[in-house]
Amino acid sequence: MKLEWIEHKEVESLSWVSGRNKFADECSALPVDEILKKYVYLSARDAEYLLNTIKKLHGEVFKGVGIELGAGVAIFSAILSKMSSVDRIYALELVPSVVRKIQNRVFEKYGDTKKAIPTLGSFDDLKLDDGSCDFVVEYDSLHHSFDLAVTLKEAYRVLKPGGVLVAIDRIHPNGLHDKLKERLLNFEYSEEWLASNHYDSSVRLTREMNGEHEIRESEWMDAFRNAGFSSVNVSHLTRPGAKLSYYSIVTMMPDILKRRTRYSILSAHPFPKVIQSFFRRDPIPSNVGKFIGCLDVLESKQALIKGVIFARK
Repeated sequence: MKLEWIEHKEVESLSWVSGRNKFADECSALPVDEILKKYVYLSARDAEYLLNTIKKLHGEVFKGVGIELGAGVAIFSAILSKMSSVDRIYALELVPSVVRKIQNRVFEKYGDTKKAIPTLGSFDDLKLDDGSCDFVVEYDSLHHSFDLAVTLKEAYRVLKPGGVLVAIDRIHPNGLHDKLKERLLNFEYSEEWLASNHYDSSVRLTREMNGEHEIRESEWMDAFRNAGFSSVNVSHLTRPGAKLSYYSIVTMMPDILKRRTRYSILSAHPFPKVIQSFFRRDPIPSNVGKFIGCLDVLESKQALIKGVIFARK
């Protein structure tokens, strides 16, 4: 069963959706595990580990009816659908070809097709009744919202009292200064990158034009609170090691020097915080809101740090 909450024509004209459609068409012929590597850079085991880590931090929060925002190929929805505590999960995605050609294949291999529902739609317009969901979850999608206040208010609306929103997302440190943020947003993709991701390589495309938004931790917190969530906290899951430490040290350079190097758009969390994660390895309730070095087990070597925002209605 598939749901369509939006007309294809409303989104297929958007340049980034068109590129993602072509990319999804190409990926759809691949084995499921290869699709995951290309699309989300995580394995199914990695996704399951992240969800189980959240359960260790916050308890049995994935139960009843849920919705995944910006689900992409929906590996998180698939893993959630296999949990006995979950009755139904909507895998909401805006790219038509992903919903039509890929999500069900992921559900067939890693999920429960009776409980996981491929859903075409926008996270700014959820076609669900007020208070109809027990939980909302997202992985690296909310930072693409063009109006985070609208997106979060819509998520808040569909949650039941006491329901939770769990966001695994990119969280910049509060020390991200305006000049660096501007460089990040104005960074132009190379012709090679555009071609490999099925964008028009002859047209200039910046990170901001591609829907990237560089959101500081305090800005995330304010947005959730302004949406009505009564309890909000942020935990940082890290992969402790030389690479993460090096990046943290590099960001301490004066900007006048750093912008002349290949790290001109690098943003990393403060070195003292990162060091703490070397010695704090347990994802347990007492470590909520802290830096926790527990990503060593991920198969994906790209995941150096993941922010987890936990908010309750």
